[in-house]
Amino acid sequence: MSAIGYAVGDLLQNGTNGAVYKALAAKVEEYKNAALNDPERFWEMTGQLTGEIAFSVVGTKGLDKIATVADLKAALEDVLPQDRG
Repeated sequence: MSAIGYAVGDLLQNGTNGAVYKALAAKVEEYKNAALNDPERFWEMTGQLTGEIAFSVVGTKGLDKIATVADLKAALEDVLPQDRG
């Protein structure tokens, strides 16, 4: 069973008493606490969350393609003249 299947199963079977719910609730509380008290930690957690969401949506093949496009863009910027107009 995949990790997502385990997590969903745990949430459905155990509700608010399950380990997955407790772990998610603790992370949400940590995030809210950082938002109020520690801006540096808040932005660090926001970056991690954004990366995890992007990775889950795009997947590994999509990330490889994005990296290739970024490398190509950087290479072209070095070669092509910039418009200084």
